[in-house]
Amino acid sequence: MPISENTALPDPFRTTTTLARLAQWRTGSRICAAIDVAAGAAGAVLLLVAAGDSLVSWPSNRVLLGHDDLSHIAGAILIPCWVWLIGSLALVTGVSPARRSKTERAARRAVEKEIWRAMFPGRRVRIGLGVAAVLCLGVVVGGFVVGGAKGSARTLPGPSYQVSVQDLNDSAWTDVPRDQYDRWRAEFVREDGMFTIFGLFLVGGSLGLRRLHRRTPPR
Repeated sequence: MPISENTALPDPFRTTTTLARLAQWRTGSRICAAIDVAAGAAGAVLLLVAAGDSLVSWPSNRVLLGHDDLSHIAGAILIPCWVWLIGSLALVTGVSPARRSKTERAARRAVEKEIWRAMFPGRRVRIGLGVAAVLCLGVVVGGFVVGGAKGSARTLPGPSYQVSVQDLNDSAWTDVPRDQYDRWRAEFVREDGMFTIFGLFLVGGSLGLRRLHRRTPPR
């Protein structure tokens, strides 16, 4: 049975019929489905790049990408894709008035539960996402155990190696030897291991939205 028949919210739970129609269009639109796939792929790229960069730095203090480059990639992916994901999830799960009776709240929770089940119906999918979450958490925790820090690094002509860290001259750019420069860069990248979590949320959310599209007749 199409998802729109199973999980569409009754009018009392939506602020306007326009939102209800927009939600139905959202789950049936091929354009939105294509954007979901692109957002999920972008999230996977962010997850893999952040995880790989952190893991490579553990044994040798070498990095694939510096903190600044990784932050630029994360910003380019997260800003548009995160807005798309959160907005889409808010729309398909429904928007309802702030004040509701106990019966309305119970019905509301039942509808939301059905939608989430439709997005992640298979045990294998849930287990896979759970395993991925554990791995991402391992990258984050492992990075902090090995050594992580917030800051930036740069190379000036000469070459001259500089870092900006709160614990070192109150974040003022400071000249350091090459070995310390490499160590600081590695610590900055390990701090960026958190990007794996955001990437996983993008992947999981986009997969769920794509699932809703597949269960909805094309419009």
